[in-house]
This record gives sequence, structure tokens and C-alpha cells, in this order.
Amino acid sequence: MTVSQLYEPYARAKAKVKSWPVIAGKLRPVLEWFGDRQCMSIRIADTEEYREHRRTYEYPGGKGRTLSDLTINFELQWLKCMFTWGVRGGRLAHNPLQAMKDAKVKKVRKTSPTEEEIGLLLARCDTVMRAFVLLAADSGLRRDEARLARWDWFNESERLVTLPAASTKSQKERRAPVTARTFAAIKLLPRHLRSPFIFCSPDRKDERPRGAEWFNDKFRDIVSAAGVKAAPGDGSVRIHDLRHAAARRMARAGVRVEVISRILGHATLQQTMVYLQTGDDDVIDALETFEDALRKPAKRATGIEDVGAGRIATPEK
Repeated sequence: MTVSQLYEPYARAKAKVKSWPVIAGKLRPVLEWFGDRQCMSIRIADTEEYREHRRTYEYPGGKGRTLSDLTINFELQWLKCMFTWGVRGGRLAHNPLQAMKDAKVKKVRKTSPTEEEIGLLLARCDTVMRAFVLLAADSGLRRDEARLARWDWFNESERLVTLPAASTKSQKERRAPVTARTFAAIKLLPRHLRSPFIFCSPDRKDERPRGAEWFNDKFRDIVSAAGVKAAPGDGSVRIHDLRHAAARRMARAGVRVEVISRILGHATLQQTMVYLQTGDDDVIDALETFEDALRKPAKRATGIEDVGAGRIATPEK
């Protein structure tokens, strides 16, 4: 069985998965390279050749920007997942890439917009983008979680949004807090009676939500107009950076890391800690907290009553 032949039933089986368009996009260049190869003939050495080939790819209009090892890791991991699916279904004897490991990725994004920078972004937003940005920056929702949000997910009395399992990356239901300013922004959105989506198409005959690229383009324009810059080496400010900002702002407000991890829907605390990078402003906050503690008068223990007071001392024998 060739890789392309295995892909056909795999695509049919996964077509209803929310993230399938993303998965299909990651597999597209893999199929172009490995499509005619027999699945069982592929070796880990072949994936290294693929990595070298993909590292030469330049984004159209990207001014020489090439693919990162992180992106290539995702592409090959989905090929590995497809092989695992084939083994479970009896289509393959074993997974030839079972022992494949990701290329080491040293770079970790440091861009995390501050409250002031988020304010600059909001000042450039229209009604739709204001609600979208706040869902990412205040509630920590991923781009597609916010983009595909439905009206019935929100409970204003509890100030929570409940994301069904099918709508999350981890395929597990989770709840996230919603700030008062986010609820206020959502209420300003026009509600199309025929569509359950908050960010539905402006065409009243179309019940579908707006596309991911529409939000990417709008956010790029807002960042440019607001003059918000990415951290050195990060290239540009991305929508996902707002999720990082939400985690860091929660931490600086005193929210425990395990609570932040649950809000973001992370599987491990280590994954959350990547979001909580310590910067100079965190050090300054720590100093101010320590200084405030030093200015407060020390609490003295209450004196213990002398139970022997008033008694007549008896001579020792």
C-alpha cells in the first residue's frame, strides 16, 4: 500500500474532526514527497531527506522566510500518526516511523503583548475584532476556539465560556473565565438568527463562521496600525501570542499555575510553564511586592498570660 492509498481512507475517517483542515494542510507536502512510496519501505533516513528538502522552502511573499523545524516536525508527526492509524486498522503490519524523533527546536517565542500593548490593539479594532482579540487575550482561547465560538457556550451569570470537547485541541471539554469587557464586546456583535456562531459570515444567507485567513489578515493589519512589535527574533506578532499574554497576565495577577493550566487546556504544567516566561517586569513586580512587605509592621505574637501571677511562692524543699 502506498502512502497516497493509505491517505484516502484516513481522510474519510478524519473528515469530521474539527482540526482536519489543518491536518490535511500539514500532510499535503508530505504526500507530494512520499505519496508514491510504499508505506513499509519508508525509513527514518528518508524523513531526514524530507527535512532537508523542506528547509529550502520559502513562503510566497515572505521576504526569504523559510520553514522552521517546528513546522516540519508537525508535518512528519502527522505522517507517523497516519501510519499508527493504519496499524490499528490492520492496513499496515507495523509503523515504520515508530522510532522517529522530532528535530530539536531551540527557539521559543518570547512575544507576549502587555496590557498596554493590548490596549493599543483594541483601539484599532472594529466591533468584530475587539470581541475576538479579547477572547484570546483575556480568556486564553486559541484562534479557532474563538473563531468557532457559539452563542450558547457563554454563561454571563457565571462569567464562563464552556468549550465542548469537539471544539478543543485536546478533545476535552474545558471552561474559561470571561471578563466583563469581553461580555460587553460580544453583546455588540450582530446576532444572525440562522447561525449559531458568534463570528458568522456577514452574508445573512451564509450560516458558516468567518475563515481563519480572514482573522489572520485583519489581525496583521491591526498590529501594523497599532505599532506593536514582536520580541527580537520572533518576526511578527501572531494571534497565538495573545494566548501567551493571557497566561502571563493571569500569573502576574496571582493566579496559581495549575489553574492557568486548566484554563488553557494544557495536558501538563510543563507546557504551561513555557507560556510563563519571566521578564524584567516580573522582577520589578517581585521587588515591589517585597518592598511592600518590608514596609508593613511586623506582626508580634500575643503575649502568653502568666498563669503563676498572684500566687505565693513556696520555698523549695
